[in-house]
Amino acid sequence: PEKKNLILSVNKTNTYNYLSYSGHNSKGYVEKKCVQQDFLDFLKKQLPKTCPSEEYATMYDEIALGTFASTPLSAVTLPSNITKIGEKAFQACSALTSVTIENNSVELGDKAFGDCRYLHNFDFSNIKKIGNSAFTNCTSLTSITIPSNVTQIGTTLFKGCSNLKTATIQTNILPAYTFANCTSLSSVTLPNSVNTIGE
Repeated sequence: PEKKNLILSVNKTNTYNYLSYSGHNSKGYVEKKCVQQDFLDFLKKQLPKTCPSEEYATMYDEIALGTFASTPLSAVTLPSNITKIGEKAFQACSALTSVTIENNSVELGDKAFGDCRYLHNFDFSNIKKIGNSAFTNCTSLTSITIPSNVTQIGTTLFKGCSNLKTATIQTNILPAYTFANCTSLSSVTLPNSVNTIGE
């Protein structure tokens, strides 16, 4: 049966990876832990072209291109072995409301969380680089803070975040169209050290 309101946790131990989920489906509450081969089979279904071998699963440190795009996840926890969230990895997860990232130096690919319309906050303190359009059309975001540890920010980052009201950017660069079509934006705080403001 179709799984809804799932909570995803991708984990790695010394001997195997596993994917666990809990939530409700048509038969009621379910909870499952998939170990090793089940985990690999899951990835192959999601990524038939980019997850060709067991080596990928056992060396898992990245949520790759489009892995969970358009899936019904409601919350995501990514442990410290995950260092990169790839392009469109969680794009259009229409039920996603929260993301927890445990590694303190993570890269976000282009459109990684684009169109996640119920994502109401995001902690950037563990993020190193942010790709283009990573949060476009995240219409439930109301306030964001990008700290100085973020070394790279892509363009059109928050384009279409129509309920975003306040933003604090502590980096030296504000790329082009960062807040395009952010119709509710009333306050943007930038550091004195900012040296580039895009279109």
